[in-house]
Amino acid sequence: MFRKVVQKKVREEVFEQIKELINSGNLKPGDKLPSERELAEAMNVSRSSIREAILKLECMGVVEQRHGEGTYVKSLTSEPMQGLFDEFIRRKETLLDLMEIRMVLETWSAARAAELATDAEIQDMVKCLNKMGRTLSSGTKAGQNLNLKFHLLIAGASRNKMLVHVMQTFSEWIIQVTLELEYEVDYSSKVRYELLDQHFQILDAIIKRDSELASARMREHINYTIQKIKERNLTKMKTLRRDVSV
Repeated sequence: MFRKVVQKKVREEVFEQIKELINSGNLKPGDKLPSERELAEAMNVSRSSIREAILKLECMGVVEQRHGEGTYVKSLTSEPMQGLFDEFIRRKETLLDLMEIRMVLETWSAARAAELATDAEIQDMVKCLNKMGRTLSSGTKAGQNLNLKFHLLIAGASRNKMLVHVMQTFSEWIIQVTLELEYEVDYSSKVRYELLDQHFQILDAIIKRDSELASARMREHINYTIQKIKERNLTKMKTLRRDVSV
């Protein structure tokens, strides 16, 4: 009935430890793992054990190795949801459907962030928006990654681990929305500054620990984007730009 217990191999211990850090939320989607050398030194194991453990995690779809960049944590929901996105991405009202989902998730996460965000997390949000402001002032159009980072920081501050993974899965499509508006809509400086101001208004509510106000301001922000989409009848994505770096 029973089998002898076989001691786990080192690579299995490494695998379990990294997987637990991901499941617990200590390693979040998009986080970069330390190098093989750093992990080997931290865990006091060989680099080959680290390499084998990471390969197993990659086969499971938990991490991805980017050539020349390193190993990054993936969203645990990305694989099952990818097919759904691919199927609906060019259908009518796709963008509006996505924005409605964001409305539900992000108004809730903004409220929770107002209640639970640490001072360090709030400082990260402040730095992100200040950098976004500098980017805007310089006249460049590289703000979509900072826009995404701000929304992911709010999701992380909600303390809901599953929401962080779902939002990371949505991240490519959040950038797609931004890029479609960049390419298809005449985004004037006025509109850009209005969007930045909306982000600061959300942050202000989070700093004040006013959950109702944070939720309301996030709703206003997403409704503003929906309005811009409808004004240009931009209801579906014409091109999938998968080369966008998150």
